[in-house]
Formats: sequence, structure tokens, C-alpha cells
Amino acid sequence: MKVLSIRQPYAWLIAIGCKTIENRTWNRKFRGRFLIHASQAKPEKLDGWQESAMKKYCQEHGIVIPDFKDLPTSAIIGSVELDDIQFHEAYPDAFAEDFQYHWFLKNAKLFDKPIRNVKGKLFLWDYEYNEAEM
Repeated sequence: MKVLSIRQPYAWLIAIGCKTIENRTWNRKFRGRFLIHASQAKPEKLDGWQESAMKKYCQEHGIVIPDFKDLPTSAIIGSVELDDIQFHEAYPDAFAEDFQYHWFLKNAKLFDKPIRNVKGKLFLWDYEYNEAEM
């Protein structure tokens, strides 16, 4: 199955369904479900607009916001569907960056247990995954 490595807390935000746009400088023909890998990098800090969007989403969905330093890294934490990719100079979303390919995501799923000790890679990469085991 395809996998995309993403820094925390963005990987978690995608897996809970809050972040529905992923920014990339590259396009792909691929569409469909892929796994979300939380890279080993230190968690990034959200800007004010992103933090407000996260707090609103979590409050509406009854999700407790964890301490970002406690989020799993070097782990596959969930999956999401890539619905479309579009290039925009600007897009009105808290997580959309200007002059990027915006990957439109839907139907996110956070795994109950992350698949730990998985080393990430650049771009979309493949991982042997059996959904029945989760």
C-alpha cells in the first residue's frame, strides 16, 4: 500500500480528519487510500490560524488534543483517501500553503495502535500492509 511520511502534528491532524489538505511541491497521478506515516522529526509548531482550526475541529468532534511531544513518530498511524490534487497560488484553508499542490484528503482513519519503528521515505512509498491485522 502507498505511504506518505508527514511530520507531527500534521500526521495526527490528517488521521483524525482535521487537516484535509496536504501541501506538496509535486503532483502525482495516484488517487485512493494511502497510509499516514509520522516521521521521526521533532513536531512542528502550528501557526495561530492552524491552531484555531484544530481547536475548533477537536471541540466539535469531542477529541482531546494531546501534547504534541507525546504523539508517535517513526510510525504508521492511520490512513486517508487522496481524492484530488490541484495547484493553487492561494487557497482559503488554514493548512493550505501558497503556490503548492494541494492534496485533497477525505475519509481519514486513525489507527487504534500505530505500527511502530517504521522508517520513512521521501515521496509516496510502498509498505506491506494487511488491513485485517489492524
